[in-house]
Amino acid sequence: MQKIDMLVRDARLIVPGQQQAGGGAAVAIDNGMVLDIGGGALCERYAPAQVLDAKGMYLVPGFINTHDHLFQVLTKGLGKERPLWQWLEGTIRQMTPYMDEEALYYAALAGCMENLRSGVTTMLDFQYCHSHAGQFDAVCQAFRDCGIRGYVGRIRHTGDYLGLSKVPKESTQDYFAAVDRIHRAMEDPAMLDVALIAPGMPGLFDDPYFSPGFFREIRLCAEELSIPYTQHLVETVDDDAYITAKTGMTSVEYLDKEAFFGPRCILAHCVKMAEPDFAVFRRHEVKVSHNPVSNMLLASGVSPVRRFLEEGICVSLGIDGSGSNDGQDMLETLKMACLLQKVSALDAQALTAAQTLELATLGGAQALNRADLGIIAPGKRADFFLYNPAVLKSAPVADPVASLVYCSGESNVHTVVVNGKVVLEDGAFPCLDEGKVIEQLIRCAEKVRAASGIMSR
Repeated sequence: MQKIDMLVRDARLIVPGQQQAGGGAAVAIDNGMVLDIGGGALCERYAPAQVLDAKGMYLVPGFINTHDHLFQVLTKGLGKERPLWQWLEGTIRQMTPYMDEEALYYAALAGCMENLRSGVTTMLDFQYCHSHAGQFDAVCQAFRDCGIRGYVGRIRHTGDYLGLSKVPKESTQDYFAAVDRIHRAMEDPAMLDVALIAPGMPGLFDDPYFSPGFFREIRLCAEELSIPYTQHLVETVDDDAYITAKTGMTSVEYLDKEAFFGPRCILAHCVKMAEPDFAVFRRHEVKVSHNPVSNMLLASGVSPVRRFLEEGICVSLGIDGSGSNDGQDMLETLKMACLLQKVSALDAQALTAAQTLELATLGGAQALNRADLGIIAPGKRADFFLYNPAVLKSAPVADPVASLVYCSGESNVHTVVVNGKVVLEDGAFPCLDEGKVIEQLIRCAEKVRAASGIMSR
């Protein structure tokens, strides 16, 4: 018998793109990879160091969250009933100058844990808060400590944070050198790596630190290092209003002229698309991260997901930060993504449950250019969760894919495995003290709110 790290037995395997699940499956896992899949007889061929009994449960490929701001866990529940820029200026930008390294660590750790609880095994964090030294490293450490796979975005340091920034401003050369240094220092880039963050459009030319050619250099750096690069784009009408007034072009036209777009580009939101934009996206194979809960809460609008899919443009799902989502629940994101397309199109088939599951798995893998993620198959990464259907939220389950999208919550996520290692077991984190994390998070959030005076406004 061949010795392996893990064997999952008696699972009902859910495969994105298929409506029903196959039962009685066994999955052999070794060195973080899926080695073999078969029926009960497969169990006789392997001697596993660990066995997961999945009887009565579904094995689901791990979800991939392609847009988040983990530091915003500190701002959960604040600044509500405001559109994007009022919320951003009145809440986020008032609090970020007071978020130190410790605060970001506990915010990121709590956010990662909540992602895991909702079936996320890989995420891309858009870490644009840099008011204190060590914040980027703190977020990376949170990823390592909870065992989630992902990328942490690194923005160029140019913000003054109400004049309170403790971080020196960077030149373009310093920024790319820092990204290169971070990437090369990562012990396992397949598990954790850096991503590049491009500046937003409103206010771009008013920033004295912006220089022509920067967008093209971001793309070239990402291609050289084989890492993602990401940007907020046309989340509201403000992007095009600003750029058109300055250049006579739309945001997409301007970025196309600047040679910014490419297959490693992940664009968050993409709500206010102009008709010519779709052809540009398709030509450059850019990827879209759809963030339905955030778009609804800030009243930004509805991203044209069905049109993207019809055009052959890759769409993935993002939870977005807890400031504009008020949670880190990917199962909620799946349901909202599906329902939002239906109601906006007045078409119950505008986006199906099966299609939504594909966005959260294979769509995320394609967005990150990770052919090793998004599905459970030999040669792929062993990233998955066991879905327990026998809870009040979902029972009774007839169609597992429909139940997963429409009738599920954190209580359904029984066990989560990332890179062949159990990071959540029977609803508990085996290597983390959840109560202590919550206690420290609350303490840090209270400290930030007190320092910023946000609750007195």
